[in-house]
Amino acid sequence: MGISDFLYSIRTGLKTKNENGTVTLIGYTKKADISGTLTIPEDIAVIAKSALSSTEHITKIIVPDTVRQIGEHAFSFSQALEEIVLPESPAAITDAVGLLADCKKLKTVQLPAGMTEIPSFFLSHCYALEEIVIPEGVEEIGIGAFDTCETLRYVRLPESLKIIACGAFYGCSALQSINLPSGLEMIEPNAFAACPNLKRPEIPEGCDTDAEAFGS
Repeated sequence: MGISDFLYSIRTGLKTKNENGTVTLIGYTKKADISGTLTIPEDIAVIAKSALSSTEHITKIIVPDTVRQIGEHAFSFSQALEEIVLPESPAAITDAVGLLADCKKLKTVQLPAGMTEIPSFFLSHCYALEEIVIPEGVEEIGIGAFDTCETLRYVRLPESLKIIACGAFYGCSALQSINLPSGLEMIEPNAFAACPNLKRPEIPEGCDTDAEAFGS
């Protein structure tokens, strides 16, 4: 950490690394982890893996559109987080496995338009999440993307969807119904297992559905 990064940390509570003009958020101090909204400064271009994970007091995070890359588990295990505003560019979260996993109070997430895939374990174990609208253009919902979102009641799937991966909605016990798009091609094992209140949906013609897709 250079002197400028050190001073930045003192001023904002955010730990950064500046390499060739690219500012990467790599961590935080107690100064930043306070109750309320954390707005990430616009000079930050990259949020590193686990950079803002396990915060205790932040209730809302606003990620500016200047952020072009977010690493795995960047916001996971944030104990008080209720809402997040993601950047408009879907490329920023393309590889963000487990981005918001285990954010147990998270209620509101608006996914950016233009996404083609929901990364694996993206919102797993988000117990307070009640609804999600998956934007048009998404072709695959990754492994365990919404695993054990226990209060998830409403899911809107796009017509572009092709694959619902293994365990994507496993353990979504409040989910009662879901409409599968006509172009769906594959539902993998345990995609909707342990969803005791889910009425089995109509499977689109030609969709390769695993025998255990809805549990044993």
